Amino acid sequence: RIVVIALETKNGAHRLIIELFSKGNVVLCEGAVIKGILQQIRTSSRDLFVGKDYVEPPLEHNVFEMNVHEVDEILHKSSRDTIVTALATDIGVGGLFAEEICARASIDKKKKPMEADAAVIHRTLRSLLDEIPRGYLYDNGICAPVRLTSSVLLEELPTFNQALEKLLTEFLDIRTRAVHAAVYNHKLERLNVILQQQEQKNTSSSVIFSR
Repeated sequence: RIVVIALETKNGAHRLIIELFSKGNVVLCEGAVIKGILQQIRTSSRDLFVGKDYVEPPLEHNVFEMNVHEVDEILHKSSRDTIVTALATDIGVGGLFAEEICARASIDKKKKPMEADAAVIHRTLRSLLDEIPRGYLYDNGICAPVRLTSSVLLEELPTFNQALEKLLTEFLDIRTRAVHAAVYNHKLERLNVILQQQEQKNTSSSVIFSR
């Protein structure tokens, strides 16, 4: 949920960091030092102010390094109502991949977290993380870097970036057409109002003339 864009300028290398969580934020760094920031914030784990070093938010759990014992411990300590919610929030894979893990492992996602087989979940999680990323577009508008068994695949592309670009381009085209349609409909409504006003005037004139 953090996008880092490397920039080369005449004043040297910079990083544009876009945080896509909480209220969101945009940070411009020269090296590690913050040179500009959309929202300066102070939390228990980090301070983001101009002149200070940029610090990434700490991970409570790192899914890329998690072992089966950690998975088992997290699930047994979870206060969530279902396995899928525990995977999404406590393990930290998000709703989409939590659903996919349950589907691949043939697990009833509505069971209690402590009822889950940690070994099966860990093995499925590892297989998901070890897949070579590609671009997959699905009928529900989802773009994913891995094949989802719980969605209908529309198209597969060589890279995730290509799939995302196609999805966003199509979305932009739809939005542009919608804007043009809204402008056209607004003009049409105004013309209809003018036409009705003219017809009313003509009717009034005809009544006066007939008298």
